Amino acid sequence: MKILITFVLAAGLALGGAAGAGAIDIKASGQFDFVGQWGQKGGNKAEPLSYDSGTNHSFYQRGRIQLDLIASESLCGVLGFEIGEITWGRSGSNVGPSTGGGLGTGGTNLEVRHAYLDWTPPRTDLKVRMGLQSFANPSFVYDSSQIFDDQAAGVSANYPFTEHAGLTAWWFRPLSGNSPVYTESNGNPTARRKFNDMDMFGLALPHTFPTVKVIPWGMYASIGRDSITGYDGATSINQLKALFPSWVDPDPVHSSKGRGNAWWVGLTGEITTADPFRFAWDFNYGSVNMGRAVQRNDDGTSTDRDGNIKRAGWYAALLAEYKLDCATPGLAGWYGSGDGKNWKKGSHMLPMIAASSKLTSFGQDGADFDMPCTGLQTGLAGTWGLVAQVKDVSLLEDLSHTLRAAYYRGTNHTNNAGRRGGPMQSPWANTDADTAYLYMTTRDTAWEFNCDTSYTIYENLSAGLELGYIKLNINESIWGKDNKKQSRNMYKIAVGMTYSF
Repeated sequence: MKILITFVLAAGLALGGAAGAGAIDIKASGQFDFVGQWGQKGGNKAEPLSYDSGTNHSFYQRGRIQLDLIASESLCGVLGFEIGEITWGRSGSNVGPSTGGGLGTGGTNLEVRHAYLDWTPPRTDLKVRMGLQSFANPSFVYDSSQIFDDQAAGVSANYPFTEHAGLTAWWFRPLSGNSPVYTESNGNPTARRKFNDMDMFGLALPHTFPTVKVIPWGMYASIGRDSITGYDGATSINQLKALFPSWVDPDPVHSSKGRGNAWWVGLTGEITTADPFRFAWDFNYGSVNMGRAVQRNDDGTSTDRDGNIKRAGWYAALLAEYKLDCATPGLAGWYGSGDGKNWKKGSHMLPMIAASSKLTSFGQDGADFDMPCTGLQTGLAGTWGLVAQVKDVSLLEDLSHTLRAAYYRGTNHTNNAGRRGGPMQSPWANTDADTAYLYMTTRDTAWEFNCDTSYTIYENLSAGLELGYIKLNINESIWGKDNKKQSRNMYKIAVGMTYSF
């Protein structure tokens, strides 16, 4: 790997010199993760903890490398790559994440995460970032955006008005041109879908003071009906399902409107005035409207119109914690609005695109080893709950622990379940092995327990042990005996090492 990095850097310098550019400094940073996992999820009787392997034990590795090509304080290019997640033993003949770990390796698993330019226009305080970059809507409760948290291509800019206030604006194009051509059922020639793009625009007004931080923000998205159809990216199609009602299949979206509108607003912040107390809050509201659903026969012909492709709801979370010399105890709670009695009027859950929820390390995606193991949800829409934790427990040098206990309950009306005449035949209808949006009604609950340990071996090398257990209670009278039988308890054991540089 050292030889590879040296070659990449040398090639970059050579190409830069050939182009006649000025001298630049190159800064390399990154991380290598190695982890072994054992356990099971709760859906599909005993769904394996790992994805795409069919077993309840797997071994992974992942490498992330970032190169900062620094010309000056006002100009810098950034390239970020990811290799993995490589599943040990997985055939190299496959393409995409988790491949390349089989005999002979050689899988196609290199991902370009970042490719952007940071620059400042001359004689201004404006900072501009353009290209493929990471983006997340503001959040102070566990740094968990419930709207969007992923990589996307676009432009973001920040301008400070004063020492304590500024303006951040962005435009991203998450989807465009992914929809394939199609042949109409009446035999017409193959045609291209017309509404094949999605654009997002947003503004935030961060106010930062020594002991108070507040960020109001808003975002708008124009969604083409066909932009998600046929999408086959690294982001699971299930993450895009959470943009619409849970019973709507986004591939394709059979909508009466060619283009829909979505918007979100939020207010988030933290207060540390009473240090060592820290208080944080998040509030988000969002709405998506794609018109009426057009139901179709298998041959693509239209039958009738049934239900609104609308989703509008809110989410709020609070966190209070107290920092001691040897630990930081805390309590967090959240509430996400749920679907009402009449599902045909649309969903009342918060619409999400690629949410992140880090309140726990098994049911949510807050694990130190960022590998596929989410047990319940990657977003908190349609649920409420509490998390009691003690983090950064350090009784010995270089050794720390985090203990958590969480309670979940759904906020969706039971009428949406199939046994009550609703469209949801299973609470796992919108889940796959690596991305979960478990549909919980007001009669469904879960308990989760985490015990995570980290040990610093060297300054750049650490080892960890993560233990997780979830008791999931799916109500039999709502979902039926078959779904109840699949409601198996979940457990996770993960051992890993991380090298950061």
